[in-house]
Amino acid sequence: MNLRESKKQKLLTLINQYLSQSNIKMKYVLKRYQKKLIEGKSLTERELESMIPLLVHNMRMSRDQVRGYFSELTQIPRPVREEMNTLEEFFV
Repeated sequence: MNLRESKKQKLLTLINQYLSQSNIKMKYVLKRYQKKLIEGKSLTERELESMIPLLVHNMRMSRDQVRGYFSELTQIPRPVREEMNTLEEFFV
């Protein structure tokens, strides 16, 4: 399991913990974020920002630390491009 996957699992664990509580007002939103993460999609900056108050409390970090910790989940991993052969060498 790579670092991105472990952070995703940590966030999913926290979301599940929030969803198990009866007094959470963001249940619908959290379920949508949970589904997105399970499907392997990235969250937007705005989606992560909406969860930060909950995360700050449970992770005992500052807002910036939480934002930085989960920043990998808001970025779409780019596939590694292979170098393509071109005809440039023949046109010198």
